Amino acid sequence: MNDKKSEHEKMLDALLPETVGQRGGPVELQVWPARAGALWVRQGFDLFKQRPLAWLGAMAVLAFVMMGLGWLPVAGDILAFLLGPVLNAGLMYYASRLALAGEAGIGHLFVGLRVRTAALVGLGALNMLVMFLLVMLMAFMMAMSLGEETLRALSAALEAEDMDAVKTLVEPHAQVLLLDFLVVMLVYIPWAAALWFSPPLVLMHGCRVTLALKLSVMACLRNFMALLVYSLLLVGWACLGGLLVVMTYDWAVALSGLLMVLFLLAFIGLLVAAQWVSFAAIFPQQEACDSQPDGNGQGSLLL
Repeated sequence: MNDKKSEHEKMLDALLPETVGQRGGPVELQVWPARAGALWVRQGFDLFKQRPLAWLGAMAVLAFVMMGLGWLPVAGDILAFLLGPVLNAGLMYYASRLALAGEAGIGHLFVGLRVRTAALVGLGALNMLVMFLLVMLMAFMMAMSLGEETLRALSAALEAEDMDAVKTLVEPHAQVLLLDFLVVMLVYIPWAAALWFSPPLVLMHGCRVTLALKLSVMACLRNFMALLVYSLLLVGWACLGGLLVVMTYDWAVALSGLLMVLFLLAFIGLLVAAQWVSFAAIFPQQEACDSQPDGNGQGSLLL
């Protein structure tokens, strides 16, 4: 057990700039014990604190991009879905550059617009389709739970922005609506697992979309306990940061708002750093896992 821990810590240490090494070979899916999740968060924090301004700047740029998309009616929502995997893969590449080369530019965030673009946008389109089907499933289940008459009244109340009427209509059905929501979330979880590692697998390993989705699910299943510990620690950090922001609200509203913005940017940066560490530990070989460029005429991006 001690040998395993030592081996794992050695691999994670090798992800940091001080001990940059060449990695190659076919894609390899590593399985780690539960305690690895805590090490991924710790190494992610170490990576973040080496260049905090670089992380904050990158997160701010992406925040402005997402806000810009939000200003576009209808088209902005579609573009957000299509570009989601592109930006996620760019974040992973940005993190890898900071970890392995010690520096990264804003252009690295958008490398997915130049490399493996068709595959990443296709992944975004697939995600949009799945989310549409989930929304339709939720609507169908709500219609079955509320009944036609109540559903019509609820639609009218929402259109009129009458929140009191909405509350009156929903309260008697709160439990069954909560059950409907939980069922939809259970259906969504496997897809969330498929999406978690697939963008960097497409970009940095050159995987086809279907293979990347399969590998991501396998990685999440085989490293379930490690990823559970990892997730719980990050949720704890989020709750602690939110508590600190709330505590400052009563005596300094402006300061509280500034702290909230900074905390959100820092937390997202930490999340990205920790996600890349976990990705690099689970898929340690940065080599193309598919010889075909997925039909877009572009080769894979190797670290």
